[in-house]
Amino acid sequence: MQRIFLASGCLVFNVGLAIAAAEGEFNDLDLNGDRHINAGTEARLVAGHLDLTPYQKSLIGSVDEFTENGIPIELLVSESFEKAVKARCAPDEQRFFLTDKMVDTSVLNPEIGAPANGGAAISIQGDPESDSVSWQLSGAATYAVRHRCPEEPPGWRPGQLYLSGWAASPFVEFDGAGDSDGPGVSLLRFGIDTEFQLFSGIFNVQQIDILPYFQTDFAFEGEIYGVSAAWTPVLWDVHLNIYRSDPAQRFYWWWTLKMVTDVMSVVDPGRTGLEEGSYAWLGGSVGLHARVVPVEGWNAIGLDAEYNNFYDAVSGQNVGQFTSGVALFLTENENAALSFRYERGTSHETLEDKEEYLVSLTLKL
Repeated sequence: MQRIFLASGCLVFNVGLAIAAAEGEFNDLDLNGDRHINAGTEARLVAGHLDLTPYQKSLIGSVDEFTENGIPIELLVSESFEKAVKARCAPDEQRFFLTDKMVDTSVLNPEIGAPANGGAAISIQGDPESDSVSWQLSGAATYAVRHRCPEEPPGWRPGQLYLSGWAASPFVEFDGAGDSDGPGVSLLRFGIDTEFQLFSGIFNVQQIDILPYFQTDFAFEGEIYGVSAAWTPVLWDVHLNIYRSDPAQRFYWWWTLKMVTDVMSVVDPGRTGLEEGSYAWLGGSVGLHARVVPVEGWNAIGLDAEYNNFYDAVSGQNVGQFTSGVALFLTENENAALSFRYERGTSHETLEDKEEYLVSLTLKL
């Protein structure tokens, strides 16, 4: 039996292959003329439709198992299938994103490498006795220029690696706390996130991010220049770095694994725990995540647990940070949530050592 990968019960495939959903293009995958896409070529159908809406997914229909003959071409050549494919590259596609951290965000496929609750967060707490207010902000905003519909290079064969998407996204990222007297330890980054997605090879999809940035703090005292890079592999069969959102699914789990480097030159540490000089952080993160609908008709609950660890090749310093959280989604589309989070450890970005419990309102777009 031959199996084709599913994403939330829908057929997913390379969009460059089917922009026009022309029958002749599918015939190119029919190696023996039997009107089936043959075994070994179905990999060309896999990467590209991770982010269809539930409505778009319903247009496509479910494709589960096929006989050894492969996938019937007639199932793929239809008006509704073409409509769903074209929607991916429509000119009114989403450009602006509000999220948690840029290293955890894919503007090409938002379901890649994301936690259950990946939104910008705000927390405000008042103390009537001291007549003071404390606050905490974290998140990132970006505007994406992207190309998600490239065609396979001439002569491409199943198993060969090729570029299946790219994006360039100017961003601002922020994370810090303060009170009535002003901001405390904080991070404020301005940069460009350049994403490249590679299809085929030993993984279903691989995403590479390169992010040059300028970093300061909420008081604009710091002066730090840096470049970070991240590698995110995707394997659907083992739920690696892929969140398939489907309102009809009561429970889904996935795990994340990212390799990250972050090289920075600190001219003025500002309101961070960094020191003047250079850092070359090598590390990454591993996490376990789940989305649960406890009662049919209720909004979902998101569960996250993640640990990151970084080693500085310049000083030999090693730091790590553990984060866990529960998100009670306030909307059906899961863009807003009441978040309960626990953090312990040291961030390599600011060298702030902390242990805290935090209740916040999160929002993502």
